[in-house]
Amino acid sequence: MKSKVPYCLMAVIAIFLHSCSQEELYSTSENNIKLRFENTKETDKNSDGVKTYKTKILSTSPLKIESEELEVIKVKHSETNKMSYAIVEKVTFKNKSKKYSKVEKDCESNIQKGYWYDGSDCFVYGTIITDDNCVKLFIPADTATQIVMNECGWSDMA
Repeated sequence: MKSKVPYCLMAVIAIFLHSCSQEELYSTSENNIKLRFENTKETDKNSDGVKTYKTKILSTSPLKIESEELEVIKVKHSETNKMSYAIVEKVTFKNKSKKYSKVEKDCESNIQKGYWYDGSDCFVYGTIITDDNCVKLFIPADTATQIVMNECGWSDMA
């Protein structure tokens, strides 16, 4: 009976050390995240069709990032109607012949890929549709795409 106690104690210590090492992973990476976006421009000759951006998560409530290529926007989830944030590639409005918003200056109706933040643990990949009144709606990607593209594990972030 006495010989089982040290083994149980060692198992508890091993679990504790493993959980500590997971937290250290987040602190040593300084809350950096790699997000992959499907390459939609034919001029880009990326062989795998995906562009990867590394960004720093400054806060999850509200969502704030540090990035020159990406930005945070507020969106509504198409299935739950829950408002949250999404990370998308920055858009520049170059073509003045496009239809602009009736509500906001420099808001253009468009379709783009991005990551909706579920508010707890995951950045969910999908499509964001912006209508001509600047309403942004997130539509999650199919399950197979989400398995490849989603970025989860942020519930432990301070």
